Amino acid sequence: MIKEQEAGLPTAEVRRRARLILLLASFVMAAVQILVAPTRNTGLSMTNLAGLNKGGSVALGEWMQSGSVSSDDVAIVGYNDRLFLLNGSNDYYQAYHQDINEANAQAEKYLNYADSAFSACANVAARFLLTIVPNKATILSDSYPLPLGNGITPRLSKILDVKKGHIHSPVNLMRSGGEWFRRNDTHFTYAGNIAYVNDLMRELDVDVALSCSEDIHMVEQLGDLGSKFDPPMKEFVQVPAMFEGTGTVFNLGDPQRKHTGSMFATYNPECLVEKTIIIFGNSFSETIPSWGMSPYFAHIFQRYLFYWGNEVDVKLIENLRPDFVLLQTCERFLSTPPKNLYPALANITAWPE
Repeated sequence: MIKEQEAGLPTAEVRRRARLILLLASFVMAAVQILVAPTRNTGLSMTNLAGLNKGGSVALGEWMQSGSVSSDDVAIVGYNDRLFLLNGSNDYYQAYHQDINEANAQAEKYLNYADSAFSACANVAARFLLTIVPNKATILSDSYPLPLGNGITPRLSKILDVKKGHIHSPVNLMRSGGEWFRRNDTHFTYAGNIAYVNDLMRELDVDVALSCSEDIHMVEQLGDLGSKFDPPMKEFVQVPAMFEGTGTVFNLGDPQRKHTGSMFATYNPECLVEKTIIIFGNSFSETIPSWGMSPYFAHIFQRYLFYWGNEVDVKLIENLRPDFVLLQTCERFLSTPPKNLYPALANITAWPE
């Protein structure tokens, strides 16, 4: 252990060096786990997930005290070197204390929409699934610096209580272990993406389970939450080399759109399963290349179409007739239920060639 009086260094520098030493040691342990594990289609156990991310999600430098809030009142510093959302357009923290009647009404709208989408997809023999990514605070409630009521928003609690087969949100699995989320960001770690995709494949009865790449390097990242503080709060995170085997990417729609309304499709003749999938989702799926889940969907399926939005387009589904349709949203977005099953999102009549 480095002692301040012996090293003659400021406290912040001592902590920084200590973190780097711990990072290197834990990364070596994680690398050993990866090297001895089977390399493909073996799944990702929660034990390996935890081991991998202890070496890949490490705070860099001196972070602010827990409870500190960003100047725009959007982010807050939690315990255990973790940053969280606080406010913003989705009323992140307030949603845990929402009036139960209001929450139930919003949940019912989401449930009714999911039922309608399920029926519309069944008409063209497509399997529909609504997947809801839980809030980072719901999974890591012990690290959130403010009380969270029951530890889950009433909206998501209501939806899960109904126990419908076409609704998926792996709260219990994610709480059972592993570093699913990055420390200074609202999104998944590399292994978190793989674990979530694997769980979706199990839910859809697709016989595929991805394992971690051996080609991993460490990068310094700011994160969508870390960037809101002054000085910014950074982390070291594990990043794989470009995921191979995503096939040809077709950029569709308006090329100027980077978020809502953006769209692309992929064709992968070396896919793991000769099936097709359409996903209506957000930044947890995102584009290719990205740190989201899309590269893994493109690797698994022969054809994949992604549209950034919170509604399904039944006309598009009828035209393309995919095997699977996912509506991917987040717990914090449940306050805005989708309304339209025929929003005419894209005038596409066939898979791009």
